[in-house]
Amino acid sequence: MKYIKKAPIVQNSPMSDRFSVLDNNKIVTTTKVSMEMPRGGDADRPGIYVNGQVRWNTDLGEFEVYNGVSPGLGWELMRTVRPAPIVLQNLGNGDYVKTDFGPLQWGPGQDYTDFTRPQNIFVFIENVFQIATVNYNLIQSAGKVYIRFTEAVPTKPVRVMLGYDGYFPPFPTP
Repeated sequence: MKYIKKAPIVQNSPMSDRFSVLDNNKIVTTTKVSMEMPRGGDADRPGIYVNGQVRWNTDLGEFEVYNGVSPGLGWELMRTVRPAPIVLQNLGNGDYVKTDFGPLQWGPGQDYTDFTRPQNIFVFIENVFQIATVNYNLIQSAGKVYIRFTEAVPTKPVRVMLGYDGYFPPFPTP
């Protein structure tokens, strides 16, 4: 890389070349050790949000990035190669009358909250895969998410798989 013009952060310092701002505003570092990111809890987020801001959220124990561009959710977790936990939840058996099953949960006291994307969960009646918006929809009632089938479910077990799409608690709020 050829530098046309380079401005060190600290003038007259032998180590100032390890972090520089180029004339095109590109930030360059030559360190091979690490770079410390801004960190803090939800309450420490900056007062003015700018798309692309990155920080470590100490409340969540995850990196987050601000994405306010549609369909952005505001502060979002940054994806990693670490897989999300996949949870199989048994919702009980049908009875040829009942159409609502739930609430969807990750575990005791951990509710699944994303009711806007029914295609992001796997739903089975016994061993038959159900198609989102054709066989069922997700509904929200009293802050909890339920499955509403388009027809009454026969006397077969209803099961869901949550988490294979990377959505897992705690999901950050914007």
